[in-house]
Amino acid sequence: MIHNKFYRHDDKNQDVNLLRNRFKEEFSNADFRNIFSYNLVIYDNNKPVCLGRLEMKSGLFVIVGISVDETDQADKIRDLAVRLLVRKASDSGAQGVYVKLNENTQAVIDFYKSFGFQLANKNFHEENTYYRHGDINGDCCQEQVNEKKR
Repeated sequence: MIHNKFYRHDDKNQDVNLLRNRFKEEFSNADFRNIFSYNLVIYDNNKPVCLGRLEMKSGLFVIVGISVDETDQADKIRDLAVRLLVRKASDSGAQGVYVKLNENTQAVIDFYKSFGFQLANKNFHEENTYYRHGDINGDCCQEQVNEKKR
């Protein structure tokens, strides 16, 4: 069974620390001292398999990273993590959310575009920064959305 939990910046949770250590490289740009942040942990059969991080930077919510253990359900868990982080930003009063892509491959870009992220204004943000306005509604997995369109 898959379930999730958000931890605030000051929670000293062992699962967050375990995943932070496991995914050190992916979260090298994260500011774990940022008091306006949330750590998302997704569990598969009570085992922590995904860490997602949402930080407020300069008054804007930014997804700083999502990392998932390679499992049979990794794609679905990554999909769920994006949706949960966008929802958390929306629930916290954000008009939208940004994501700075460290890995700027077409597959990663297409993944975020499938959620409605678009390249942010280059005059205002760094390169490889994408923005999504509003919350995410609908099904939890993009595969299901695509199947319903057929």
